[in-house]
Amino acid sequence: MIKLCQIANKAKGLPAPNVRANSLTAAVVCSLLSACGGSSSEGPPQALAASSNQIIDLPADTISRIGTVTFAAIDGKGYTELGFPSGYVVADAVFTDYHEVLNNAFLSNRFPAADTDTCLITIDSTDDSQNTGLENNSEFLQLIADSSTIAAGEALSISTPSTSWPDLILSEETFGEVQSFYYEFQTDTSSLGTLPAGSSISIPGDEFPAFLSLSIPTVAQVKEASLSNIVGGLISPETTVTWAKPQTPNSNEITTISSYVEVTDNAKNAELSITMICTVDDDGEFNFPNNAKQVLSEYNIPAEQLSLGRFGVTSEVQGDAAAIVINASVYSF
Repeated sequence: MIKLCQIANKAKGLPAPNVRANSLTAAVVCSLLSACGGSSSEGPPQALAASSNQIIDLPADTISRIGTVTFAAIDGKGYTELGFPSGYVVADAVFTDYHEVLNNAFLSNRFPAADTDTCLITIDSTDDSQNTGLENNSEFLQLIADSSTIAAGEALSISTPSTSWPDLILSEETFGEVQSFYYEFQTDTSSLGTLPAGSSISIPGDEFPAFLSLSIPTVAQVKEASLSNIVGGLISPETTVTWAKPQTPNSNEITTISSYVEVTDNAKNAELSITMICTVDDDGEFNFPNNAKQVLSEYNIPAEQLSLGRFGVTSEVQGDAAAIVINASVYSF
């Protein structure tokens, strides 16, 4: 997942025609993480569940394959400067086979719940001297390392009550001897606006089984987002994030504020990757808690690296496979 965050980070520096859809969606996936410690691979984003220690309620000792389809309507200065229209929808999908059933300990570790108005901080330094939040169970890490992405058919089809949307098309990449499968739009969607309410997606099936007419949740667009107390273009410990709170609050949605940045510690000749994901109350205002303030006082994190996202999630289980669909509104400062 750290790699996904890096891709999303670099995407902001590319001309609009050269930014792949899944690179932009990587920002969404990155912001959905809370306590995975940045150590996961491409794995599924987090979702809301009723349990107190797990934010997606997947059945333990049952599933071994997880698929995630992510849609994101992007907005804000970070994207409009690249030429993307407000509400431009990007999407990708990844299907993972863990090759063994997943127990409750793994699922709780993989999808841990986060308290409202708290921030998870992870720091990965090349010399390990400043590492924070990277502790994890080696058994879980090995299970993730041994997982593989699989195909779920040639194309994932979208149905809406009104406009016609293109399919998400299967793509392949090879890294050394490892073959990676993922899905993305291969047709321009910039003129389509946001996905209408009542939309669904169907997975035809292959190594991952078929799921028909999975509901795509409807999410209120993030509006009127702004930052105060920015110092020299950097987020400060006193920075306040504000936005228009939804007219009808939805307890089944997750709201996060996140950033990813790479910095250099010249004194120690070390490169640092810093990820901050805050789970917030969708009440229109957020001030950083103490652990985040400490990081913001020690490291330079540009305001343009901050994103505010509101996420809705649906899921379905079929045999040993779970399909998760996320729809998000993301504002990039």
